Amino acid sequence: MALKALDIFKLTPKKNCKDCGFPTCMAFSMKVASGAVEVSKCPHMSDDAIAKLSEATAPLMRALKVGSGTSEYELGAETVLFRHEKTLVNRNRYAVAFDDSMTNEQIDFKIANIKAVNYIRIGEEMKAEMIVLEYRDNKEGFLNLVNRVNESGLDVTHIIVCEDVDISKEAIEILKDKKPVVYGANKENYKGMVESGETYNEDAVQMNEMMQDLQSVAENLRRAANEISEAADGVSNAVNQSAAGVSNAAEYTSELAGHMTGINESVEKNVNIAESLKNEVAGFQCE
Repeated sequence: MALKALDIFKLTPKKNCKDCGFPTCMAFSMKVASGAVEVSKCPHMSDDAIAKLSEATAPLMRALKVGSGTSEYELGAETVLFRHEKTLVNRNRYAVAFDDSMTNEQIDFKIANIKAVNYIRIGEEMKAEMIVLEYRDNKEGFLNLVNRVNESGLDVTHIIVCEDVDISKEAIEILKDKKPVVYGANKENYKGMVESGETYNEDAVQMNEMMQDLQSVAENLRRAANEISEAADGVSNAVNQSAAGVSNAAEYTSELAGHMTGINESVEKNVNIAESLKNEVAGFQCE
C-alpha cells in the first residue's frame, strides 16, 4: 500500500535545506508520495530510511525487458498513469502490425516501408521499434508470416499475439533468439502459455508462481463469501423467530460483521496482487 506524505516526512532529516530542489521536507515528501520524485533525491536521507521508502514506494507496475541486442527495450516501472504528471521512466515504443491474412507481397511491402522510415528528430531516432505478429485463424499463413519477418533482417522486437498454445509454441521456437513478447494468455489457457514460456524464460516461471498465489487468494475469498452467506441465512432465520430469538439475531449479526471485516482485508490484499499481475498475465518475454 502506498505511503502517505506524513509517513514519508517522518523519515526525512527535517532540515528544510532545499538540497532536494523543494522548499521544505514536507513538500518533498508530498512529491515522493505522488510518485513525482524518487526518494534518493534527498542527499541527507539515511540509508535505512531510503531502504524502507524505496521498498514501500516501488512502482506496482513491474519493469520488463523485451527484445534482444540493439532492439532490447525496457517497459513498465511507471509510477504515474499520464506522462504530464511525470516524465515516463520508459517511453512508449512504435510498433507495426502484421496478421495471417496478409499475402507475401503485402508483407514484403510493409517490411520495405519499415526499413525506409528511419530519421532523427530532435536528437531522437524515429523508427518502427517493434512488430506485432497476430494470429487470427490461418495457422499456415501465420507461421509463414513469422518466418518471413524473421528472415527479413529487421532489427526490431517481435510481439506474438496468439491465444492458441500450440501455435504460440511454434512461433516462439522460430523467434526464440529474438526474445519475443508473447501476448494471448487468458484464464482458460494461461497454464499452457506459461509452460510454453518456461522453456525460454525465468519470468514465465515467476508468473506461474504468482498465478498460483492469486488462485489461493481467490479460494480464500470464495470461502469467506460462503461463510457470509451462511451467517446471513442465520440472521434471516433469527429475525423470523419469536422475540426470544432477538439475541440470536444479534449474535449472527456480530458474526456477519466479523466476516465482512475479514473479506475486506482479503480483497485489499488481493487488489495489490491483481494490479501487479494485470500487465503480466497476458504477456511475457522469452529468453
